[in-house]
Amino acid sequence: MSQRTNLKWTLALFALALLILIVSAGFGFGWPSVFTNSAPPTTYLVVLEHNWEKSLAEKQYSAGDLMRAFFAAHKLVEVRHRYYTDTASLKKWLHEVAEIPGDVVLVIADHGSPFGLYTDEDYIGPRAIATGLEAARNLKMIHFSACSTFRGPFPAEVIRQMGQDHKEHAVPVTGYSTDVDWTISAMTDFMLLDLVLRGHSPMSAWVQTQRMMPIAGFSAIKGCGYEPLGLMIMEPDFVFRPAHIFTLGDDDAQKIGLQNLIQLWTEGPKECVQADPTRIPAAVQQDDGDGAGFEQDSPCETPD
Repeated sequence: MSQRTNLKWTLALFALALLILIVSAGFGFGWPSVFTNSAPPTTYLVVLEHNWEKSLAEKQYSAGDLMRAFFAAHKLVEVRHRYYTDTASLKKWLHEVAEIPGDVVLVIADHGSPFGLYTDEDYIGPRAIATGLEAARNLKMIHFSACSTFRGPFPAEVIRQMGQDHKEHAVPVTGYSTDVDWTISAMTDFMLLDLVLRGHSPMSAWVQTQRMMPIAGFSAIKGCGYEPLGLMIMEPDFVFRPAHIFTLGDDDAQKIGLQNLIQLWTEGPKECVQADPTRIPAAVQQDDGDGAGFEQDSPCETPD
């Protein structure tokens, strides 16, 4: 076979290979790649965080950075981490949750109180959060990575206002009833969120976190260097059908902290509001129509 013939066959084979590549690309086929995940993400972890530092004298630290690095191992989870400075900027990010093409687990990390979140210049109450999420039908859960949000009416009022027009629009809310330590609360956040992102319901994740990390509960552990965190959950049924609290089931694990939930609806919130009125944020005492938004029949009163 002549040299010219060999060249013709080589060019013909090259042209055929090029044609196959072009056609396969046009029909969506291609060579497998370690960088390509054929399955789209099914869940988004959205972390909205207020800067913790108040001056250049403080070291920079971030709960969202930790979560983004930790949950990068989940192949079917996308993490979105953004900062906010006040009510307006938080609501901007909350409005975008509805546009995410998948289920969303929302974490809000900030300084907390029994009545809401507070930044250096602003108080963020339940109305701002509920209105920010009013179009978010893809939301699975809200977790407040903040101190003492479950020490008062705040979480129940978030749920109440999210579901005031349609109860099915409200979602479970989790958070802490104590002033939590940074380290152990981060570990608890990871455990709770990991279980939810693996497909467990918020209630199941809460129960299992209490089982595996007793310090997340309400009882001091002898010899432990951390105080109990008081991790709690509030489900829409607890707000709209309070009697549902008493029908969770026979599993003792499901009743961990149950008395604390009941107390939240009775003596607890009343005490936190009435004990020291001077500590109630001004936005709660005189609502400006956007930030706070506690209703007159808020959970600070014992439900029927």
